[in-house]
Amino acid sequence: MQLQCNNHSPRSLPAAGAGVVRQMPLFTALRANRKRCIWRWGDSAHPYTTPPAEGECANAASVGGWGGNASASHWTFLRFPLALCLLALVVPISRATAAAEPPLPEIVVTAQLREASALATPASVSVLTEEVIAARQAQHFEELLGALPNVNFAAGSNRARYFQLRGMGERSQFVDPINPSVGLLIDQVDFSGAGALATLVDVKQVEVLRGPQGTRYGANALAGLVSITTHAPTSDFALRAKATWGGYGTGAYSVVLNGPLSKRANARLALARHQSDGYTKNVHLNREDTNGRDEATARARLSLVLSDSWQMGMTLARVETDNGYDAFSLDNTRQTLSDEPGDDAQTSRYLALSSEWQLGAVRVEAYANAAESDIRYGYDEDWTYLGYPEYPSTAAYLAALARDGAAAPEPSGYASTDLYLRARDTASIEARLVSTRPASLGSAQLDWLAGLYHLRSDEALRRVYTYAPQDFLSDFGFDALAGFFQLDLGFGQGTSLHLGLRSERKDTAYDDSAQARFAKDYSLWGGRLALRHRLAGGTLLYASAARGYKAGGFNSAGSLPDELRQFDDEQLLQYELGWKGQYADGRLEAQLALFYGDRQDQQARTHHTLVRGEKCLAPGEMPVDAADMREPCPVEFIELLRNAAEGSNLGLEASLRWAATERLAATASIGWLDAEFDAFEYVDSGGERQDLSNRDQAHAPNYTFSLGLRYKAGGWQASISADGKDAYYFSDTH
Repeated sequence: MQLQCNNHSPRSLPAAGAGVVRQMPLFTALRANRKRCIWRWGDSAHPYTTPPAEGECANAASVGGWGGNASASHWTFLRFPLALCLLALVVPISRATAAAEPPLPEIVVTAQLREASALATPASVSVLTEEVIAARQAQHFEELLGALPNVNFAAGSNRARYFQLRGMGERSQFVDPINPSVGLLIDQVDFSGAGALATLVDVKQVEVLRGPQGTRYGANALAGLVSITTHAPTSDFALRAKATWGGYGTGAYSVVLNGPLSKRANARLALARHQSDGYTKNVHLNREDTNGRDEATARARLSLVLSDSWQMGMTLARVETDNGYDAFSLDNTRQTLSDEPGDDAQTSRYLALSSEWQLGAVRVEAYANAAESDIRYGYDEDWTYLGYPEYPSTAAYLAALARDGAAAPEPSGYASTDLYLRARDTASIEARLVSTRPASLGSAQLDWLAGLYHLRSDEALRRVYTYAPQDFLSDFGFDALAGFFQLDLGFGQGTSLHLGLRSERKDTAYDDSAQARFAKDYSLWGGRLALRHRLAGGTLLYASAARGYKAGGFNSAGSLPDELRQFDDEQLLQYELGWKGQYADGRLEAQLALFYGDRQDQQARTHHTLVRGEKCLAPGEMPVDAADMREPCPVEFIELLRNAAEGSNLGLEASLRWAATERLAATASIGWLDAEFDAFEYVDSGGERQDLSNRDQAHAPNYTFSLGLRYKAGGWQASISADGKDAYYFSDTH
């Protein structure tokens, strides 16, 4: 059943059997004085020929009932009491069938410098719309990853913070600062490396751009870019409420309010909270919520039309994820023994401002963003409780101490926690000049854009570790200034050339409480060249070459030799061939991309072994004879990043969308990846040199796939999906 509003005057009312002209949001601001009220049940229609009294539509509703009939019921109304609005909250919503829609609605990619249809974009792009998010009942971006070919994530936390595209991307962060390989934008605000806040409340679409985004985003997008865009305000008044309940203490609640503030201003407010006990039981504490989730989102958006040629937007948001972290299990089950469960919490606040000003044939775009994030990540390092394994619980151990004193057996285990507290502040500003009318160059047409970008980031760390004599403190900051341009040259006959370049200077500085201090400047550049051709039937063919980059950095461990304290920037050259098109009268959409990436000076995480002492046994050394009484040398194992490898990433992505009937739709995607180290040698913890050349890179499954079916009937829908991936290495050296 459904509420709808048609803007008809009494002199132009359609016949009783006419279809609904316009679909309106559930709660619509009725600004016209005279509307038409229709009661529909099945195929019958009972129109009022004159504007009814306020209660008449409500009375008609009581006659027709609010039952779950399989056929949709449609309503239009003049003015209605609040009670009718509240009753409508429980009504399933369907689209009006009279308005013709394409079998597969067009998907527009907005994360690039120019918006374009996904089928016209010469790159491997996946776009997950609001409909896909709703079908999967996804609360967080990590719950969508299975639908994306050649996309993976690192799960060393309650929520995914780090993502990998085509086998490239960071997997964790502890003490040292990192430079993300996969960029994450939320409403144009940079949250790269802080993906825990990627909730999906009132999200319009999620876009994944694979391959180096050297022109679009530079150093934080060597492997690609993830962009999450929320709904912008509109002039229609609408109120939407949603509640979800499930097992394992799951509950989700959201409210979205949208509407006009004036003729030139619209606003949108979204509030949501998601809670779950998680899927782990702490046997020692007899609790089922130590790996639980409690995630809240509040967002307000404002759009202003200042003139016919100037509009502005503002987004103000706060996202709080107060999640537990208790996932380490001795026997790799969902049962843990920790006595001090950890945390995986993040509170982020951000402000995003945008402006678009049309000046003749040029549009001036400006963006200013600021964000503050407090990140708390910690875990029970020993995975168990005080008294393990000799005692069944900590209480039993303490009781034995109280009873027997020093005679009580000393447990062989140890007790330790590790906690990382980060405060990260970022601020960015970007200005673009974008052509809106192509310039003629003989028989060719040229579109262009140019811009400047500045990003400032400061990150302060406090580490609280059981065996550290004092808390470890560090501060890492950088300034990045970039200039970029993009040219699109159309030659006619469906052929065009795309060229983009970006030059970036990044100034970095680091210092910590262990007296380590570094400062280094990087001059970086990247870009993309693509040739595309559209065949007569509409199929798009393209070939591209792109260069991406990632800045170098620092290893803070004070005992490392000087030559291992810093590492250089990494470059990626990637080549791609693609094919995209729609077939079967627009009911079938297919995309295929083949790629090869050459990673130069690849940054890889390895270990360095330091042997302390002289008159002792080095790692792997055996006593000379029975009289050799030397003890093993003290050994320190240090994890670090270095330019230790060359690598290659070869693969493909293929996807299908099929509107089989008006009610049944299917999707399918597959990714194949062969990501290997071409040259990689390191010294392991035992002092042995290891050669991992030709071994698979970490977090690079050889295949990923996803299949989905969705069936709609009236205002109801059912969906089923299956996702899978190959096994993969957790780290570069294990």
